[in-house]
Amino acid sequence: MSTPGSSHPQDEPERASSSVGGREGHFAWQGHDIWYSQQGSGPPLLMVHAPTLGGSSSEWAATARMLSHGHSVFTLDLLGFGQSSKPLLHYTGSLYAELLLAFRREVVGKPADVVASGYASAFAIGAAAEDPDGFVRLILVCPTGLSPLPYLAGRLDPSLFQRLISPHGQALYDRIASRPALTYQLQTQLYHDQRLVTPDLVEQHYAAAHQGSGCRYAPAALLAGHLDWNVRDSYGGLHQPLLILWGEQATHNPATNLVDFLAGNPEAVGRVFGQARLLPHADHPARFHQVCNDFLLAKG
Repeated sequence: MSTPGSSHPQDEPERASSSVGGREGHFAWQGHDIWYSQQGSGPPLLMVHAPTLGGSSSEWAATARMLSHGHSVFTLDLLGFGQSSKPLLHYTGSLYAELLLAFRREVVGKPADVVASGYASAFAIGAAAEDPDGFVRLILVCPTGLSPLPYLAGRLDPSLFQRLISPHGQALYDRIASRPALTYQLQTQLYHDQRLVTPDLVEQHYAAAHQGSGCRYAPAALLAGHLDWNVRDSYGGLHQPLLILWGEQATHNPATNLVDFLAGNPEAVGRVFGQARLLPHADHPARFHQVCNDFLLAKG
């Protein structure tokens, strides 16, 4: 994400917590701790947040509770984000697809529907292609993975990743993930309704972005473009029902990309939300819930 720099933060963040609700759990995966929550009962539904600066399962706070009326909803913090472990390793789309495969198999334990946002949509596509019986239906929100995002062209600094993960990279990361920078991201890239970008929301993202000594490692991979995973072939081979949702005012990943996703798989249907950017589920939770619920029931 492109964000303006600012001075070093003047105070420590609060400890990260999730506003998504439900019963908390921990999943040990490859020696790392994955935080998750579960709420509701019914067919399993796995919700995967976008890996953004300050991103976490709290992205689904407005919709997970609604969907839990009729579904057993699982939300997790991706490795390197939120309350999950933040080790120094090579973060890639295929790594996250492996995490989703293991989480679905070992925690959910049953075939599940999945809702995934942003880059996490490509992770879900990769997982669903690998385990088509385990991932029943896919709802992808402003997805990536068919072609590089245009806004990244010419903006990626090859040295940024190494500078961020270096022993002295924390100071640089603190400027990139400062409160003003996160506010800018929330207001111009993620949310359309500016009234939703409250001080509490900014603080929630700030806490998630700064918890743990390894907090900069996964965002370094994000900012270096390592999570922009090409899954075009996998997507075209999916036979599961697909619902593609987009925010009409999204800029970094514009709604015009919906055409590519509809053309790329005959199972796909699409819907554009007006007055929304990259998080239509946050701008319009009730409408998002209705659209998702109708899709899940109709295909049941």
